Amino acid sequence: MPIPNKDVLPLYGCITGIMLPGVQVPIANGITLTQGYFQVFSTPMLAFKEGSPGTRTPGPWVAVHGNFNSYQSLVQLAVEDVSALDGFSPSRAAWLVAAL
Repeated sequence: MPIPNKDVLPLYGCITGIMLPGVQVPIANGITLTQGYFQVFSTPMLAFKEGSPGTRTPGPWVAVHGNFNSYQSLVQLAVEDVSALDGFSPSRAAWLVAAL
């Protein structure tokens, strides 16, 4: 499977280590943070729902590219327009938001 182009819109990712105060937080025009559940497990798979304690992680699952770490995230980053960040590529906009 080829690695997807990270500079084509829309670009979606997840941010670990934070929780949002509401369902969605707009960052700029076309860039939002949204509550969700994302778990990378048994690389290279990504789940979108949390399983009950002691049960398997429910589908759907999708293949991802990364390392052998496992993590959970409760926040989705969506970069659907970069016009508010003139000159930024989608991946640089995502890095900027994640770093802040």
